[in-house]
Amino acid sequence: MRAWLSLETLCALALADLGAARTYHTYLDLSRRPGLRRTVARPDGTLLKLALVDNCTGVKAVAMDMDETLIGEVDVSDADTQARLLTTELEVHGLTTWHFPDEDTHLSQAFESLFSKLLPASRSRQRLLQVGDLRDSNEEDPARLLVQRHGLQGMVAAGSRPSESPETWRQGPPRSAIDLSLEGGTELAQQLGEWAQVDVLRMDQGLPGSCMLLRGLLIGGLSARMILSFTNSQFPPPLRYVGLAEELPESLQGCSLSYLQDILKREGFRLQLLSGPYAAFLHEDLLTESAGAGGIGISAPEIDEFECYRSSRIWGFEPDFPIDVVRDWFFGIASSPAASQEVLSRSFGNVSQLVSHLPMERKPGYLLYL
Repeated sequence: MRAWLSLETLCALALADLGAARTYHTYLDLSRRPGLRRTVARPDGTLLKLALVDNCTGVKAVAMDMDETLIGEVDVSDADTQARLLTTELEVHGLTTWHFPDEDTHLSQAFESLFSKLLPASRSRQRLLQVGDLRDSNEEDPARLLVQRHGLQGMVAAGSRPSESPETWRQGPPRSAIDLSLEGGTELAQQLGEWAQVDVLRMDQGLPGSCMLLRGLLIGGLSARMILSFTNSQFPPPLRYVGLAEELPESLQGCSLSYLQDILKREGFRLQLLSGPYAAFLHEDLLTESAGAGGIGISAPEIDEFECYRSSRIWGFEPDFPIDVVRDWFFGIASSPAASQEVLSRSFGNVSQLVSHLPMERKPGYLLYL
């Protein structure tokens, strides 16, 4: 999209309105995530949203109308413009001397720590099932890290195993042999044999029907103690969103945290962690065993999905749904009596706009509701 105001005017607006910063994560330690953006109003009433991105090394700007419907991204890629905006935004948010932690390392460590506490080797099945490709993954990938550090055996379905350490990874059914649907998941569970009993099930991103496949796996008898699943955070709680068709763009694949919690709670899983694009769910039997064995024994109620979303590192898909805009919805209208309906309306409008360019015969299937 073309810039809807000149770069000089853009910088002037940003510099003239330094008091407009909106910090939505004041309750978090800045060493975890800044989550900072601000809104600058134009004289005509439309809005300019400025956000720190890429580990606080850059600034992105998006335009929104007076109803806060996304118009599009504003091109601020010019080096001079970036430098001026970045200096301003870091100063506004008090981050001139702050360094963002490594995201990949944090993601892997978060899930590895949870696994270490709750799955002692004496009670471990020693298996991890990865649904999704690992061929081009790095060593810090959560699935690869768990297999390496805990002596697990891994199997990859609907993708290729990593080229390194072939002795610890088996090749399961390839992507071409799996129907990414509820029925396909049921069939896959039957094909897995003993691998339908695992410590960890990891549902990766890049699979258009992953959440329906997950439902099918559980219906088909797959048993896991921990589920790490890709979560589409473009749809904040309490929105229930799930993609149903392979024609969906990447930004509409997977399902929302609230939908994922709905389908896993009935199977006995409790939400424990949301970090980056993945949510971790632990089976209630495991929590009971841990308490009885003198472990950490989590006896507290399931983590609230709203609190989990508020305090987590949320990843988005640029430029379809800038995640900073989505979080502005979540925090900006949370106190409104009609907050849920308002978020649903805005999300539906943006999804409709995103798929409107597709031919009628290729309109993708999805569910979006409260």
